[in-house]
Amino acid sequence: MELPKLLLHIGLILATVTNFCIADDDAKGPKYIYRLPIISKPVDYNISLIIPDLEKSNTFHGETIVTVDIVRETFHISLHSQGLEINETATTLTNNTIVYTPEAYTYNHGTNILSLHFENQLYRGNYTLNMKFAGNFSQIDSGSGGFIKIPYTYEEGNTKYYRTLAATHLMPNKARRMFPCWDEPAIKTYFMISVMHHQNYTITPLLEEYTNRTKGLPKIDHVMVPNYPVDGMEDWGIIIYKESEVVYDDSKDPIFQKRKVASLVAHELAHQWFGNFITPSWWPDLWLSKGFAVFFQVYFLNKTFEDWRSMDFFVTGAIHDTLHLDIGLLDSVNLNLHDTLDYDQLFGDEVYKKAPAILRMLYHAVGDEVFRKGIIKYFATKQYTAFTPDNLWSAIQSAKDEASYVPYMRDQKFRIKEVMDTWIVQNRYPVLNVTKR
Repeated sequence: MELPKLLLHIGLILATVTNFCIADDDAKGPKYIYRLPIISKPVDYNISLIIPDLEKSNTFHGETIVTVDIVRETFHISLHSQGLEINETATTLTNNTIVYTPEAYTYNHGTNILSLHFENQLYRGNYTLNMKFAGNFSQIDSGSGGFIKIPYTYEEGNTKYYRTLAATHLMPNKARRMFPCWDEPAIKTYFMISVMHHQNYTITPLLEEYTNRTKGLPKIDHVMVPNYPVDGMEDWGIIIYKESEVVYDDSKDPIFQKRKVASLVAHELAHQWFGNFITPSWWPDLWLSKGFAVFFQVYFLNKTFEDWRSMDFFVTGAIHDTLHLDIGLLDSVNLNLHDTLDYDQLFGDEVYKKAPAILRMLYHAVGDEVFRKGIIKYFATKQYTAFTPDNLWSAIQSAKDEASYVPYMRDQKFRIKEVMDTWIVQNRYPVLNVTKR
């Protein structure tokens, strides 16, 4: 009998949102500031999780030991937590031999920010924060994300077995449902994770040419999970797919299913570079990771399966749809989410169409060689860090300037940022006026 499996996939990048509540006089209620204060940041995490027998319990326990860098004198440490029960009596903060214990806790339900308040001032330097916590698994049909229990069935002979597995779905802001953390996209750090589990369960392992990067991972695991809440989710070193979305039988399935599976796998692989290897500094810039994932999904399928004509279909499908929608329905791809947490906008169909269309336009404007060299420069300077669109424009501008020896490039005097900003910071699309001389 196949044992149930416990799937744990935690990325180096744990995406999410942030902070305080301030007064607002309008009728819409309180206005939140979601970003964490720039007072403390994690250096590394050591996380221990205790997973129960999933058939009998819905609660997991854990302990996190975080090296925290206090960058400015303060009496408070703020981080994210959602749906977790914190053992307040076990929380300590240590600096050398001095042990601090919080005198009070405050929690903002609107931003999921937990603040620890200390009697004595914390000076600049590294501290060790130790917290113990417990949480409940999310149910597959709740849409809550985080640590999820998923029921599934399998057959052996004439017998059908009903089992349960656990998997994570942490994008975009659900890492905080699994353990207390600084849950923002720009905050990258190192993790050491250990899992204690019931003997009936097994654990999945924890944690090129175009980008000139092999990603720094020895391998990538591809895992199919029945009833997974999304078609695919790319985490650092492991990609989890909804089983029904990647099953293909060459003897009976139409070619469209093969194309669909290949597109999904290519898309999730592209996100290992664009989204994991480099990460947006804040949510309005997420469109760039999404755009690159779709662009290179189509680009490499077009190279691999030439008879599919993937790029032609992308032009006649996604780009034409985008131009039609852009008449009045679409917002700028550079969404302003500083004061709201409408994550549905981040993953909307429109962004997945408009963002790669804009990148494809840039690709054709500068040519394959300049675009490729610009991407290599982009990765060389921003690997394992957070980016803004200006970082990309600067890298491609540098590659363009170095290619001035190319005849067609010598006459192109435009600045990449000046052109691209007209496409990403306003609604609809700019009007191009051509003057005949």
